[in-house]
Amino acid sequence: MKTMVFHVPFPLNRASNAASGMRPYKMRDAFEEIGYRVIDITGNGKERKSQARALRRFIDGGGKVDFAYSESATIPTLLTEKNHLPTHPTVDFGLFRYLKKHSVPIGLFYRDIFWRFDDYRRAVKWPLSSAMIALYRYDLRQYTKLVSKLYLPSLKMGAYVPIVPKDMLAELPPGAQIRQSGTDSQNASLNLFYVGGFSGHYHMEEAVRGVSALTGVDWTICTHRDQWLTNEERYRPLLGTNIRIAEATGEELDPYYAQADIGMLAVAPDEYWTFAVPYKLFEYMGRGIPILASKGTQAAAIVEAENIGWTVDYRAEEISRVLSRLRDHPEELAEMTRRVKARAVEHTWESRARRVAADLTGH
Repeated sequence: MKTMVFHVPFPLNRASNAASGMRPYKMRDAFEEIGYRVIDITGNGKERKSQARALRRFIDGGGKVDFAYSESATIPTLLTEKNHLPTHPTVDFGLFRYLKKHSVPIGLFYRDIFWRFDDYRRAVKWPLSSAMIALYRYDLRQYTKLVSKLYLPSLKMGAYVPIVPKDMLAELPPGAQIRQSGTDSQNASLNLFYVGGFSGHYHMEEAVRGVSALTGVDWTICTHRDQWLTNEERYRPLLGTNIRIAEATGEELDPYYAQADIGMLAVAPDEYWTFAVPYKLFEYMGRGIPILASKGTQAAAIVEAENIGWTVDYRAEEISRVLSRLRDHPEELAEMTRRVKARAVEHTWESRARRVAADLTGH
């Protein structure tokens, strides 16, 4: 039977509602779905050490592993224990060295590059920031020595990744889970939906202004309560009666998705958004919901390339203009909804797993 190793330097959390928590188990399950026996090396350091020993016994006894796939944490590998101390410093890269010695190709998804930005140094004060950055760079040096392919959310992120040769880099954005619930324009009004963060790089003031000026258009913004409360003072004067703030996770989101005509990604473009790929973009796609994204973002580049929605300049007037047209021409929305549903099947988690398997095995 085809066999692969799935590794992350932390426990899988199937109850997580964060993209960094959901993506690993979605990929792990996708490898199983496409026919691989999955050998897990996950959990805390003690658990990973035990699992790595079992894997060595399997391979030393003649067992065959086709490839290994790993995902990095949002913090340096040496600090992924619950107490953030390097109590098992050789487990993960020792595993990688063993796999390379036994000609098992490794693909690793590198999650984020926030530590390369000035915002990181402002958020994580010196001297901790300097120590953390040194450990992030240590990870990259190890990947360069041991990994066959370093996957990024988008290739544009590669411009910010030091140390690693560019020919090692490949693109592996999030996948879509097909749970299509697009409305095919049966709503009395045009229903917009946004789910996700509401702080940091997520600035949507112009979108709020643009939607508030409209009639026949309603927008539900679903975000964490604490993030809304932190930013409420800035947004409250802009909110029209057609915008409501909600909080929901998991299956609680289903009724909102069921009513949604358009998924909103009309954020203020900045340097980070030129390469960041929102997990929610593919959630919208999997639900069969077209997307409105701001020009100048990687999300907009995907929307344009796949023809799965509309891109707009990040100005209230422009956002109002496009939404007014879609409100008044439901046939355009219906056609785009059909397009999204057709394209979603090409972007499933299983398709991402097949891509990795093909890259690392050559077939």
